[in-house]
Amino acid sequence: MASETVLPEPKGAQTVRRLDLHDRAWTIRTEDGHVHVQAGEPNEPHASLHTDPKTLNDLLEDPGKLDAAVADGSAAIAGDRSALRRLLNSVAAPRSHNQPVTRARA
Repeated sequence: MASETVLPEPKGAQTVRRLDLHDRAWTIRTEDGHVHVQAGEPNEPHASLHTDPKTLNDLLEDPGKLDAAVADGSAAIAGDRSALRRLLNSVAAPRSHNQPVTRARA
């Protein structure tokens, strides 16, 4: 099952990212301002992120924690670091200090 959302990247830009959560790979492709997520390994990703679900949630809540997660070993990245930052920043939901963050369950 694929998921799609609007991504604030330039029209015509296409970037492929790989997300590894434990032993499962996901392809995250941005194209024409949209992001598409599918199960499975991408061919020749521009960037890769390997982490666990808790760390991914932490990064979605605060993308600024990416360097710290890499430094402490809870995340590993390869390729274009700026492509990962753009993705995390674009999907991180702004929230009020009084509202808890909720995530859809798969």
